[in-house]
Amino acid sequence: MNKVVGTAGSVSLVGKEGYAVKLDADGTIIIVNGATNVPVGVLVRGADVGFPVEVALPGSIVPVKLSGTVKQFAHGDVAADGSFVSSAYATNTKAVQFMEPGVAGDLVNALVLTPNVS
Repeated sequence: MNKVVGTAGSVSLVGKEGYAVKLDADGTIIIVNGATNVPVGVLVRGADVGFPVEVALPGSIVPVKLSGTVKQFAHGDVAADGSFVSSAYATNTKAVQFMEPGVAGDLVNALVLTPNVS
């Protein structure tokens, strides 16, 4: 698994493993906060503000947090809270491919993709 170590940004990332993350303006790691945000990866190990976190980069298979029902091998979009849902529209940011099915609240293994953005 490809991982990068970054620093938790303005809020604690404890318990946020499996959520999509992005770089904040100051270069720290924060949870994606909108469905149109482009993630850099998926949080693997969270931490309190100012402490190191681990992020899985594209090409990694890691557990992701679901906010809806997904099918095995379906592509996933980032939801507004940083969790993942099945792709609904061609214009959304397909960020993962689910390796197993699941429902809202589950952590399921997924392949982290390079987001398809225009």
